[in-house]
Amino acid sequence: MGIGKLIKVGPLPVKFTAEVDYMAIHPDDFGRHWGVRFEVIPVLPALFKDTLF
Repeated sequence: MGIGKLIKVGPLPVKFTAEVDYMAIHPDDFGRHWGVRFEVIPVLPALFKDTLF
């Protein structure tokens, strides 16, 4: 389960996400049961204005 938000930092939009995962199937007793992920993704403007093909 996760949540994300797109906000503007100055002129650049930035996507922030946070996610928590439960691994129902794990390799053994010492395998991971839970995982946490944080992402910060800057959204860059298009490199090409027109279509390539």
